[in-house]
Amino acid sequence: MSAWMDNFDPETRVKAERLIDFIGGQGLRDAEDWVRSEFEEDIPQVARALLLRTLWRSAIDVHAEGASWIQPCVDEARRHPNGPFANSGEAIRRMVEAEVDPDDIARLARMVAYEAVFSALYAIDLGEAELPGDGSGLPGLPGWTLMETDRDTGAPTGRLLGGLHESLLSLDPSGHEGCPS
Repeated sequence: MSAWMDNFDPETRVKAERLIDFIGGQGLRDAEDWVRSEFEEDIPQVARALLLRTLWRSAIDVHAEGASWIQPCVDEARRHPNGPFANSGEAIRRMVEAEVDPDDIARLARMVAYEAVFSALYAIDLGEAELPGDGSGLPGLPGWTLMETDRDTGAPTGRLLGGLHESLLSLDPSGHEGCPS
């Protein structure tokens, strides 16, 4: 391991090494850089990396794993023509009938999913509502923040997870940062 851990006591060094191995095992590039920042800057980088990786897997790349989701979406729209997003299922049906390559539909869906996740993270990072006007006539409007917690107890650590939208693209599991491979 690197010299940045030379002054660590044995317990802290083992913790850092285990985090590096764990983060690297999750497929995250630059695992040592994430953990080094965590220890040197007291930024919850491991929590940031794990959250962003989870969002890629559960919300963005779910659309990249083949087109297995396309037909169920069309079928759901047929079963529930007035259901939530049924018009999307119908749009997908028309694309399939027009012989649009299912992989192209999946690529488009992945990009839309990325944009939605990015926008949500931006709103979280902003920490307040973007309102018309300056809001000065409404004192005491709430804001929000996202904070790291202890996984075992659920207790807040006091460390804020910020800048999430800034790191999202760099954690694309493909390593291509959203670009074609």
